[in-house]
Amino acid sequence: TRFRSYQCRRSERAQDRAGPDDEARNLRRVTEHCVSPDTEATNTYWLDPAGNVVMSRQWVRPGTGYMQTQYVRR
Repeated sequence: TRFRSYQCRRSERAQDRAGPDDEARNLRRVTEHCVSPDTEATNTYWLDPAGNVVMSRQWVRPGTGYMQTQYVRR
């Protein structure tokens, strides 16, 4: 196991139209840009008005890359 330490900067965008085409809605987008001595990544989170993360794109690790998640209602 190799541990990495990152320094991250966060920025927010007031509104962003996101989600599947049939359910796209205005969400708050939060982006964090993270760097370490040998890696750089940008994670993005979309939040609903209550502050719940409904969608995200996050860095996992070199060789794997990014993972995307989305909340799906039943």
